[in-house]
Amino acid sequence: MEDLRWILDMKQLEEKAKETQKGHHSIYKVPPYLSDLNKKAYMPQIVSFGPYHHEDPQCKGMQEHKLRALFQFVKRSGKPIERYKSELEKVVNQLVDSYDELDKPRKSDSDPFLCLMILDGAFVLEIMKTATGKSNDYPPDDPIFGDHGNLYYVPFIRRDMLLIENQIPMLVLMTLLHVHDQKPHQAEDKKSDQGTKMSSSEQRPAGKKELPAATFVPIEGKTTQDAENPRRTEHNINTRPPWIPREVEEDLKKLVLKFFFDHGDMKVGEEPCLHLLDLYRKTMLGGDGGATPTTTNKPKSWHQRLLDLCFATKNDDDDDDEGSPTLEIMRSATELDEAGVDFKRLKTQNINAITFYNGVLCLPTLVVDDHTESTFLNLMAFERLHVGTKNQIASYICFMDNIIDSAADVAILHKQGIIQNAAGSDKAVASLFNQLAKEVPLDSESSLHDVEKHVNDYCKQKLNQWRADLCHNYFTSPWALISFLAGVFLLVLTVVQSVYSISDFYRK
Repeated sequence: MEDLRWILDMKQLEEKAKETQKGHHSIYKVPPYLSDLNKKAYMPQIVSFGPYHHEDPQCKGMQEHKLRALFQFVKRSGKPIERYKSELEKVVNQLVDSYDELDKPRKSDSDPFLCLMILDGAFVLEIMKTATGKSNDYPPDDPIFGDHGNLYYVPFIRRDMLLIENQIPMLVLMTLLHVHDQKPHQAEDKKSDQGTKMSSSEQRPAGKKELPAATFVPIEGKTTQDAENPRRTEHNINTRPPWIPREVEEDLKKLVLKFFFDHGDMKVGEEPCLHLLDLYRKTMLGGDGGATPTTTNKPKSWHQRLLDLCFATKNDDDDDDEGSPTLEIMRSATELDEAGVDFKRLKTQNINAITFYNGVLCLPTLVVDDHTESTFLNLMAFERLHVGTKNQIASYICFMDNIIDSAADVAILHKQGIIQNAAGSDKAVASLFNQLAKEVPLDSESSLHDVEKHVNDYCKQKLNQWRADLCHNYFTSPWALISFLAGVFLLVLTVVQSVYSISDFYRK
């Protein structure tokens, strides 16, 4: 049994409470209550990044390729490898604090930890550069960085880069890229600036202290006091240091976006990103957290308002208290289709672009492949574990799980191009979303709640249901339409004939 007598010492208790409350971590070990549902989804398949899975046997084969990548990376830059280490030493405390479960030897001796950061960081940058065509100094027949590796290994490496336990801080990648791309004259200017600062500090009067080298620039919109307070600023541990130009951070983000998305409509804003998984998540949200999904309604014409007035029906929930929040459950795609809701594909993958517009539900494109499950599970795990992060990804999964109940629902979305199925049958895709939504708590105040509510309100209107029945029963094929028009024509002729007969009767 654990000895808990130390809790009687208020000083120790206070230190432990402060340590737990720091909230500097951004790379987490997935707790069993999450990982037990699908352990493989959180484990790297072929390559490890960072300390958590460095010793995993399935990742050992990539070690020699990491060494080759590091050699090529350092050789191309023309800088000594010690230069990379010295730059990372300035922020070693922030890098160590990024990990929530780091063993004591790594915390006490920073050299092995920094060497691991250099090795893994260089490999990440080399993979992204070669896969996107930014670097071509590897032979075409290279097993990892050539055409062969791009076809057979990069998809699995890309998948392993999006695991919450398999991250390295964005600050590592920024620092390595900055040193690598720095021109020789820039390095000399930096040395002279440092010499000037040292001489000026010697002449500084007593009581005036210079800011430490690891002081970070404030986040946009934050005051300096907020940026220096770790409890006020969520991302302060990975904010771009002042000695790294903003262009380096922007170039790194562009490289990551091209590697993961390979098209130009995705973007990420100026908000600092903690690691690749965080950047991927912010990109899916449209950058800087994204906009909130909206419902827009075009003004109705006079005849539409007249029809609504004539056929208006009282909904069962009209008497409900509007002040009390209700949890809206979206109907399946099949039910929505039968109720007259049309689906439209958005060209973007931004999940915050979801809108409902006069009976048209606009959804972003979603490519479903063998790695979709792992990616979404890790994104949702990050939302759960990182305090201050909202639940947009989890809300989107619940939203799609409500729409997709069966293979028929997937078929409707696939027909509209919303789901691009590269994972197998429609039934497999439906099962995938049902599994993803397991143990995901529902949030009645999620960003998609208003969309679900307006869609449900639209489906409850009898006029929309009758219009949908008319379309499904008579407008599904040319022959059905011809039969319907013929029936209407005969009905009109019968009415006209009756009118003339009555008119002739009164004339006589």
